[in-house]
Amino acid sequence: MSGPESPGTAWPIAPQRPAPPDARPSRRARTLAIIGTVAALLASLVLGFYALLFDAFACFESCVEGSGDWRDDVDAWQYDVELGLAGAGVVLAVVSVILASTGRLRPAGYAVAAAAVTFAGWWTFVTS
Repeated sequence: MSGPESPGTAWPIAPQRPAPPDARPSRRARTLAIIGTVAALLASLVLGFYALLFDAFACFESCVEGSGDWRDDVDAWQYDVELGLAGAGVVLAVVSVILASTGRLRPAGYAVAAAAVTFAGWWTFVTS
């Protein structure tokens, strides 16, 4: 008797098929991915620069003590968080360009999507 009922015997292990080699993306797909990720990088650099300006002019001649709004407190932790979100978005955009240039298009798309979500969170945080 063979199978799980008999002690001391194991099921026969089926031979593993080798994983198919990753299909290299076409030259056109790779070029379009690089162009798209570079465009995303340029947009993230513009938004990152805007975040730096927002942080540099935090409470610029408009602070009102005791107003209850975090924008009126120069030392508010929210300024650090919004700058960190923008920085993370720029880093993710750089990673997407690197991934696209090495032919890993799906992870590059994920990195662009993560950068977009990060900047959407930053924008929501700044404008709320």
